[in-house]
Amino acid sequence: MTLGQIAGLLAALACVGLVVFLAVPLLKLGRVLDELRVTVRDLGQETVPILTELQGTVRATNEELSKLSLVTADVAKVSANASLVSDNAAQLSGIVNATVAKPLVKTAALGHGLRQAVRRSATDDPDGRRSERRARRARVKLAMAEREAELRALTGTPGQPGQPGERATGRPSRED
Repeated sequence: MTLGQIAGLLAALACVGLVVFLAVPLLKLGRVLDELRVTVRDLGQETVPILTELQGTVRATNEELSKLSLVTADVAKVSANASLVSDNAAQLSGIVNATVAKPLVKTAALGHGLRQAVRRSATDDPDGRRSERRARRARVKLAMAEREAELRALTGTPGQPGQPGERATGRPSRED
């Protein structure tokens, strides 16, 4: 064996060792790929029912959302009607206030005024208005008596009630 043949043999042994050395990871990689293929197949088999169930859930959700949109539209209509009723009630309240409340207030004020007038007439002149009227009448009577006395003096006719400043009763008036 020559040196060239020994070198060739060593190279061949090195190649066999390299192939054996690389064959172990390649075999392990093959097993991993087999496991991966099985896992993907199982995942596909398990995912299909889940996706089918998810599609049913999405369909049911869409149906409920369409029902909800109908309910929302109905709520919007009810809200608009409630707003309209509220506006109408406010207008009706204003009309009732204008037609009933103001006349009621005026009637109550009239009743109060009449009550006070009746109460004043029933009591003995709490404000002194009667005494003012009496004094005014006395002044008028006095002025009439003075004028009558002047006329009697001019005509020379004797006077009936007495001197000016006296009442028909013969007593002097209070204003003197």
